[in-house]
Amino acid sequence: MKIQLSLHASRLPNVAGMFRGTSDPFAVVTLVGTTNGDMTTLVGQTEVIKNCLNPDWTTVFNFDYELGRQLFVAITVVDDNTNRENKTMGSALFELGAVLGKKGNTQAKKLSNGGILFAHVSKSEGSGELCLKIRGIKLKNREGFMRKSDPFFELKARRQACRLLRVDTVYRSKPVMDDLNPDWKEALISLRVLNQGHHGKPIKLAVYDHEKSGTHLLMGEIITTVRELIAHGTFTLSLRGRPSGEIMVERCQIIDDVITRNTIDEMRTISLEEGLYEDIPPVPMPMPMPMPVPVPVPVPVPVPVLVPVPVTTNPTPAPSTTLVTETPTPLFRSNSTEDVTFVDYLSGDCDLVLSVAIDFTSSNGNPHTPGTLHYLGTDGCLNDYEKAITAVGSILQDYDSDKKIPVVGFGAKFDGVINHCFRCGGEDEVDGVDGILEAYRTTFSSGLTMSEPTILAQVIAAAAERANSSLTQALQNGKQAYHVLLILTDGVVSDMKETVEVLKEASCAPLSVVIVGVGTEDFRKMQFLDDFAEQYEIRDIAQFVEFNKYKGSNEELTLATLREIPDQLVDYFQARGIAPTAPIIVDDNDLVPEQEDEIDLRFYFQQDGEIVVPARRIS
Repeated sequence: MKIQLSLHASRLPNVAGMFRGTSDPFAVVTLVGTTNGDMTTLVGQTEVIKNCLNPDWTTVFNFDYELGRQLFVAITVVDDNTNRENKTMGSALFELGAVLGKKGNTQAKKLSNGGILFAHVSKSEGSGELCLKIRGIKLKNREGFMRKSDPFFELKARRQACRLLRVDTVYRSKPVMDDLNPDWKEALISLRVLNQGHHGKPIKLAVYDHEKSGTHLLMGEIITTVRELIAHGTFTLSLRGRPSGEIMVERCQIIDDVITRNTIDEMRTISLEEGLYEDIPPVPMPMPMPMPVPVPVPVPVPVPVLVPVPVTTNPTPAPSTTLVTETPTPLFRSNSTEDVTFVDYLSGDCDLVLSVAIDFTSSNGNPHTPGTLHYLGTDGCLNDYEKAITAVGSILQDYDSDKKIPVVGFGAKFDGVINHCFRCGGEDEVDGVDGILEAYRTTFSSGLTMSEPTILAQVIAAAAERANSSLTQALQNGKQAYHVLLILTDGVVSDMKETVEVLKEASCAPLSVVIVGVGTEDFRKMQFLDDFAEQYEIRDIAQFVEFNKYKGSNEELTLATLREIPDQLVDYFQARGIAPTAPIIVDDNDLVPEQEDEIDLRFYFQQDGEIVVPARRIS
């Protein structure tokens, strides 16, 4: 799926130098490699904003996103200087999946030289570009006697931005000097940025009188849509409720096919050469444009029933609970499911909640013997269980707001009694991946006896019960929750028939089950986990992955493990008419900036303005 990155900064240091005014910042975006052979590549750069230490760049950057693949981007803020060498104002490293998991899909980082850099990730929708040619007619003059205004126009759209009630500038033209009948150059605007492909979505066209001070004067504005612009015609600008001139659309066309791609590239080259994207600071807007607000519509849904399965914990056993849960009533009914994606749910208030179940059967070997699967060495090296927990848990914890993770074990005896679902560690929930690892290690000193057989039904049923309860509570609070159960085992399940039955029942819960096979066992019999959903015509919730096939690459392991979860989440909610909640919009002041070490990519600028980035990867 496509996501887009937008950037802004506040309180940047002024590095222009004494008596040289204020810095003119732009941002350079590079994708940093994470594996051998995957080196740093230049993604692009934003426009330059003149005389501004609080830049809100309009340029956005599109990426292909998969749950399980980490995307590290280094953002370097640079002071543009046409006469001297450009100066770095600060830099920070962001992982886009982690940004997507933050509240409001926004992350703030302190720069070492001062200032704060904000990164916001949202779904990238739509395709193609809008070719727009307009001119002004008899615009209202905002200059004094014997002078004329220097008009430029901006297109503004309400996006899932990180600012509270923010309308973002997505395009800014070059000013036409001393002219109340300006004939602006033809513009190419990405529809992904402008309206995400929704041509009836309101956009604002505002005309300003350019001022060198950066305090531009509004000359008039209209609210329109791409559909109305395509119809051409003349629009009357309004300033303080009164007519202030007209805008005539001479040409407006959506270009979205292969045949016209060369023409687009040629126009873009011409636009850049002629300075179409002028370096003008964005004009603040006191009031946002009105936008449609979803209306809650209660929808009756069927009531799934899960068969009770006894669950025990150690050292404090928990009573078995009958697993009969009504699916919660959705907050909104979606008018169309075609464009709803995993990112839409994350952009709302949906937590992706992880729980972990670990195999403590005797077939794993003595944990004190080197070479066994549970061997806990003193040299700092992780065993395969720990490697799988770290790889998968490090990604999923970023999408959980409180990072509280239940950890259970199965296949061990306490006081001579076999338990197939017992608590690991001293708490019902632990904090993040480090907490999982600590709970796992301390379990070996809890008095257990590693036993047999390998029974998964109870941990799956317990996870389904927890998922249903969690979603019920979340919906009552205007939120959503979806659970992922990570099971790590060294053998083929002994209760195959019972496991299938429990998975069939758990398919009614907001749950995905990922089973990672650790060790050298012949796991071919586990293939039934990938086939049972089709056989029984139910929702697919299970995935089996053999650890040794991906042992050499954490990224390949996490991709194989997590690839199906986004579709499973969307399928669950959409089948029940539960639309994503409204996107969370956070104010900058509500974000706690994280401290960032300086990222030195040592890129340099060639005489022709090209940026050269040397190879580098995240170790």
